[in-house]
This record gives sequence, structure tokens and C-alpha cells, in this order.
Amino acid sequence: MKYSTVTKQTVVTIDSGKGLGKIIDLVIDNDNGRCLALLIQLVGVMARKKIVLIDDVSSFGDDTVMVQSEKILVPLKDNEDIVKVVDRKVKIIGNEVVSYSGEELGEVKDFVVDETSYKLSKLFVSTGLFRDLFKGELIITANKIVSIGKDAIVVKDAVVEEEVKNKGKSQESELARAGVMNKDTE
Repeated sequence: MKYSTVTKQTVVTIDSGKGLGKIIDLVIDNDNGRCLALLIQLVGVMARKKIVLIDDVSSFGDDTVMVQSEKILVPLKDNEDIVKVVDRKVKIIGNEVVSYSGEELGEVKDFVVDETSYKLSKLFVSTGLFRDLFKGELIITANKIVSIGKDAIVVKDAVVEEEVKNKGKSQESELARAGVMNKDTE
């Protein structure tokens, strides 16, 4: 599930078809990259924020997240484990991404959580407006993440090496399309 998609969805109960509210955030444990809960903004006059534990979600649809009943909603303050994670104030979206050797790679604009394991599986990193337009955003798979911290997400240097390798291939293909390369340079 992609963060940017899921945070626009409504949570609906299977037993009554009642819309409970909109998902406004995912609670991700930065120690292991697992999504623990959905943060929900309830509908109504006295709307407050509550959570749905990820293991209580019945299904993720294209437009709606389904849960069995309204009873699975829990006030955030009532779950100590989730409160501890939230209190760390470690964010994924907007966090800086740096390589192990200290190179700044950009800022996380979106991410994907695997719907089976509920673990972080990909980061979509913006490397700057012009670069994103011409080269696209940098996609980093979870196996390249070293740590997720309050100030930065550290990734393996292999991400930079792959990016340079892919950049070289794209430059070669652009030159080949333009007819610039000859047999000596191929």
C-alpha cells in the first residue's frame, strides 16, 4: 500500500457499513520498519483521532480500508506501544535520505508498505524538482535502508552506486538514440 494513496482513504466497517473516518497517517516503528497502526480522524462533531491496529484491518481496497467493526477503534493514548513510537517523532515523509558515506540523496516524498508483512518496502525520494522531471525520483528498496532516525534515513552506499550506474546507462542510450556513439565507444 502506498502512503499517498492510503492516507486519502476512509475506514468502513464490514458489520454495519459505517464510515468511521479518514486515515491521516501510518504509525511506522522506526526500529523494524513495520507499520503498527493507522491513525484515523473520526467523523462527527466531537471528532478525535483514534487508531486501528494494522492486524485488525480486514482488507485494503483501492478506495476504502475495511475493518470488522467499530469496536476495533482504540484511542491513541490507550495503547502504550503505539504511544511510544509516536512520541519518538520519527517521520518517514519529508525525512532526509543520506548514504552511509554521508552523501545527501534527497527527501522522502512517498513510501510503500507491503500488504502481507506490513513492513516498509520502498522509499520514493525526491532529488530536486529539475532532476525529478528529467530523471525521475530515486526509488530505494527496504533492503538498502540502514536506519530510520529522527533527522535522517541512512541507506547503503550501493544506492548511490546503482544510481550512478543507471545514470551512465541512460546517458549511453540517449547518445545512441542521437546517433553519437560509434563502435569504439559501445
